[in-house]
Amino acid sequence: MKSTERNEVLKNAFETKIPQLKKLVNFLVNNSQFNHDYQLNNLKGSLNPNAPFGDNFRRILLECLYTSSQPSLKLIGKAMKDLEPLFMELNYTKKINQNTFFAILEKHFNTTNMDERVLFESLYSIPGMGLKIAALTVRNLNLTFKYDLLEMEGYKFDENKLMIAVDVVITSALNQILGFHGKNIKFEASRDFYLLNELFRMKSLNPDSPIIFEDLWFWGFYNQTNGSDKVRNFNKFNPDKLYAEKYNFARDFKEIESLSEEFRAIINHEQ
Repeated sequence: MKSTERNEVLKNAFETKIPQLKKLVNFLVNNSQFNHDYQLNNLKGSLNPNAPFGDNFRRILLECLYTSSQPSLKLIGKAMKDLEPLFMELNYTKKINQNTFFAILEKHFNTTNMDERVLFESLYSIPGMGLKIAALTVRNLNLTFKYDLLEMEGYKFDENKLMIAVDVVITSALNQILGFHGKNIKFEASRDFYLLNELFRMKSLNPDSPIIFEDLWFWGFYNQTNGSDKVRNFNKFNPDKLYAEKYNFARDFKEIESLSEEFRAIINHEQ
């Protein structure tokens, strides 16, 4: 099957499940605080407000790079070495605001009109970065400035321009809700990254901010099991994953476990 034909099959399947996907969007929106807290706790654990901005930018990049299932130390080392002039210039810039930050990025990446999407594409050009990692980095920069984890004068990111960091947990959950598990045609994280970012922005889904679909990772992670054929199933809550995770608040454990039942019911068309 040609790529264009395959994409049409995936799009049509996605569109036919809009009513169920709307239930999923409502669930994610109503319970967004949990992943929000998780992501901020993660960032707070890696950032140092007293360190120069270039060093903190480097930490944000490294934290995202190491979320890869198989991080390459060689590629990461080369990327960080190549980016060292950028980090140093940011360190020695006395007053960082969004305009100066973007101007320095434009110079380093040899581009113009820096914004959220151009920054994503610039980061993706770094060997070893990948689509998901580039999207995570821009998202984490947005969270860092939006919630004043680091000071950025003149901060203004357009969250509707942020790319959703599609990964295998997100695609597996979508394949489950769309009935693709066990079939030859299904969504694949890297291959369908841009297609899914397009579909997540469909007006008929009407999310206030498409980035909410990243929360699908949070709920999927705690509710997946791997079958004998390596297919990720969403039929059981995994308490070990939740209780062993250092970035959630202990006060939320019981509620996350309780809400997971509702998540699985939506994913498996039981609600």
